[in-house]
Amino acid sequence: MAALCFSVVTTRMTRAIVPTIKIFSGGAMRGLMTQALPLLQRTNGVSVDIEFRLASAHKKAIEDGAAFDVAILPRPELDELAEHGAIARACTADRPRRAGRGANARYR
Repeated sequence: MAALCFSVVTTRMTRAIVPTIKIFSGGAMRGLMTQALPLLQRTNGVSVDIEFRLASAHKKAIEDGAAFDVAILPRPELDELAEHGAIARACTADRPRRAGRGANARYR
């Protein structure tokens, strides 16, 4: 089961500064992310820097102190990172149970 770790810091920004969200994700999420991220960028005015790698590679990078905003990793890796203090356990969330394929969102 994939899980998320959010470590987002909010600061006061001017329009001249475009915030960049750094995402670590496994390759299995590539299809969803390549469709969803342009919408996130357009609607929120942010830039997204995403790295697709093996979960073990992301886990090692986080253990070594890599900076990130969102990590989409399997629950066992997140639990190990939290156990060793590399992430705060309170910042993790499981994805909703699957209800078929794809994702659905309504925009007004």
